[in-house]
Amino acid sequence: MTFGNQTKEVFVPVFNPANPTVEELRGMYVEDNGCVSINAGKFHRKVENSGIKIRTIKGLGYENDCVLLGEATQNVPNMWFTNKSPKAEYDFYTFNGGNATVHVYALPLFPINSKHDTRYGIMIDDGMVQWMTTSAKEYSSQWRLNVFRNSTISTINVNVDKPGKHTLKLICADPGMIIQKVVIDFGGMKRSYLGPNVTYIK
Repeated sequence: MTFGNQTKEVFVPVFNPANPTVEELRGMYVEDNGCVSINAGKFHRKVENSGIKIRTIKGLGYENDCVLLGEATQNVPNMWFTNKSPKAEYDFYTFNGGNATVHVYALPLFPINSKHDTRYGIMIDDGMVQWMTTSAKEYSSQWRLNVFRNSTISTINVNVDKPGKHTLKLICADPGMIIQKVVIDFGGMKRSYLGPNVTYIK
């Protein structure tokens, strides 16, 4: 880089693996700078049943799309997970394996009544389901923070067994949960208000 009569060398890190090719990654969420960022409203597949439906809500949330994990007036599914449990699935590709932190951005909600909570499940591939809740006591400091940023951010630790293609599953629990985005962080996530941009390859 030259400016005036001075010349400076600038080193720019480049990551351009020969495999997989861009064509092989099209249609997936792909790790970039150490994290995978997923628009929850754009899922690859969904599993429903007669009582629980999953749909995208347009024009809502950080990414202008959200996923609704069952209507608020629908039934509560059995919390014992099976392959037939209602869920939304997202295919993603990583260049790293090992421990990762998953950040889930949900819309701030209260349980529909005292018999319900604000639970949903997270699962990587066929691993263990981790049940999460976004509940915050009304007028608490956590409740105020969630309202100010229009999001509850829940965090769990997971293990991604190896680099390559994987599937993240958002599993229905309490009805009416609305998820905005999911970030899988392998150590590269930087602090920001909205989280990293979606890392989807068109």
